[in-house]
Formats: sequence, structure tokens, C-alpha cells
Amino acid sequence: RGCAPDTIDQITKALTAKTLRLSTTYRCGRAIVAEAQKFVPDFEAGPNNPEGVVRDIAYKDMGLDVGYGDVVLSRKNAPLASVAMGLIRAQKRVQVAGKDIGTGLTALVEKLAGRDASVEAFIGKLLEWQNREIARAVKADREDQVEPIRDKTETLFVLTEGVVGIPELKARIDGLFTDDGLGAKGVITCSSIHKFKGLESPRVFVLKDTLKPFVKRGHTGPVEPTQEERNLEYVAISRAINELVYVHGLPGDGR
Repeated sequence: RGCAPDTIDQITKALTAKTLRLSTTYRCGRAIVAEAQKFVPDFEAGPNNPEGVVRDIAYKDMGLDVGYGDVVLSRKNAPLASVAMGLIRAQKRVQVAGKDIGTGLTALVEKLAGRDASVEAFIGKLLEWQNREIARAVKADREDQVEPIRDKTETLFVLTEGVVGIPELKARIDGLFTDDGLGAKGVITCSSIHKFKGLESPRVFVLKDTLKPFVKRGHTGPVEPTQEERNLEYVAISRAINELVYVHGLPGDGR
């Protein structure tokens, strides 16, 4: 929301404040702590923490592995919509964290679809909206808005799968997006990393490929992730209590 990642450092310096570190976790297994230390070197496990597990799987295998009570984390929302739809097809109970996200998606559907639009007509209007909003963002030199616009478009595109009308699409959004019972034992929770800050789960699946650094303007290849990106990955890792699973590949890429 525009705050600087070094704000606390600036305040500490300005006030000559004493720093009392909270660097010990009593949540994460030791293997998970070791993974988090790549981003926060002074992070350490409590004396009675379990050993913990860190492992890797392919996206195509995640559907058989993930179970009730597990959490799937992603940097963006669009991959979560694909994950959720895949789990629904497998007849598994799933929710996507973010009642406010669902409200925003529904508002956009109502704005674009009107009263009588078909799903096909809505998709056409959605793509027109995306192109128009991206052009406005670029013209205003607000490229930070481009990714959220694309993410919202891709999320809605995925959610139109199999629906026969706009009322069904709105009902799907309303039923899928919630902030109630995140990480509950009887459901699989899909969440952005941001939405799951402060929460925890015995087993966390992280969509690793959503954490790739962006390519900046004028660059032709990956760039070093910003501090904000590193912070986000640290948050994802440290949500896991017993098991951290890196998922490689994304919906639709065949891996």
C-alpha cells in the first residue's frame, strides 16, 4: 500500500531506539526454519520444535497429495482459481481466502455483464476491459497496476469454466471466496500469501513458480527480487508447522 520496507529501520534510527528481537519461532519445524534462514538469517527454532519436512513436487501431482486441512499459497490469485477449480472437479471441498476479493470480482462482473449478457459476451467485455485498463495504467506510468489487472482478468476467466450464465458465475464466486475458517480441517484452503499472513497450517503447499522475480522495463531476463518479494517468500515459508511443500509448475503448463 505504498509503505517503504525500511520504515521500521528509519524509525529506529530517528528515535535511537533499542531493538529487542523476536527471532525464535515455536511454530516451525527445524527443516522449515533452515529454509526461512535463507531470507532471515537470525531466525531460529525453539528447543522443542519438531524436525519438520521440506520437499518438492510437480504441480500435476499436487491434486493427489493435497488433503483437507492443507493450505495452498500463491503470490497471485489467478493460479489459486485454477487450483480451486481442479479440486472442485476432483470433488474436494475447497475455499479461496478473501471475501473482499470475491466482492470485487462480483462488482466487476455486474459492471461488465449487465442484465442479459451471456458468458461468452461477458468474456469479450472482460478482455476489452483488461486492455483498456492496462493502457490507462501504462499511460499514467503506473505499471504496478498492470499485474493486478491481469490477475483479476485471469481469475474471472478461470471461474467462467462450465457455468451456463452470469447468475451461476456470481454464485460460484460468492461460494468460493471467504475468510471464514481459513485452514480448517474439513476443507482445503487456497490463499494468496498476503491473505495468510499471521496464520499457520500443519502442511503448506507453496506454488513456487508464482514467486519468480519480475522482469523490469529495459531488462531481457530475470532480475534480483526486491526486498518486498523476499519478505513475501519468507512469510510463505514460515506459515508451515510440520511440512513445507514446494510445488513446481503452474496450471496448464503440463508439469
